[in-house]
Amino acid sequence: VTFITLVLGIAAFYRFLCACFPEHSSPVLKRLIGIISLCFLAIFAFTPMIYSEYLIAVVYGYTFICFLACSWVLAHAVKGRREGALISLLGVGALSLSALTSLLWLFGNTSFSAMGVEIGTAIFMICQTQIVAKRSASAFRRAEQLSKELVEKDRARTLFFHNTSHELRTPLHGILGFLHLITKGRYGPINDRMKQQ
Repeated sequence: VTFITLVLGIAAFYRFLCACFPEHSSPVLKRLIGIISLCFLAIFAFTPMIYSEYLIAVVYGYTFICFLACSWVLAHAVKGRREGALISLLGVGALSLSALTSLLWLFGNTSFSAMGVEIGTAIFMICQTQIVAKRSASAFRRAEQLSKELVEKDRARTLFFHNTSHELRTPLHGILGFLHLITKGRYGPINDRMKQQ
């Protein structure tokens, strides 16, 4: 279960970064990470529960490479001053530090806690939640702003048509009135050809 969580978690995180920072991520790498993760999932699902050291080393290597790809995307997003990039980088840092402390505990260094990954994961999730919350609030504010602009533009369009209609109607009514008087013969007789026009 740990390896499945590790493989799918890193793939999901890269997809999250691709959604947050599309200009800094690679769609080809996103597909490749997804395909490799599904292959690992199939291997873990259809092989006996005893994994070889080679497979475990490959999983850790794959996770490390994916982690480097995620870090690269985050570093470029921070450099580009993208919204939420710094918070996400802090979350990844906390997760990395906690994974390191857990590994040190696993190798016998008892000055570190075994709860490192859980604490790091909690900090990481809080950071990612902050990104999603900020982006949702930003999108909501932008939608409200666009709605106000649309109402203002609709009001301006209505006023323009009202004024244009009034400015066109006034002279047209005068012209129609004079034409009516001409057809009635008030300004002298007119021939049949002029009446038809």
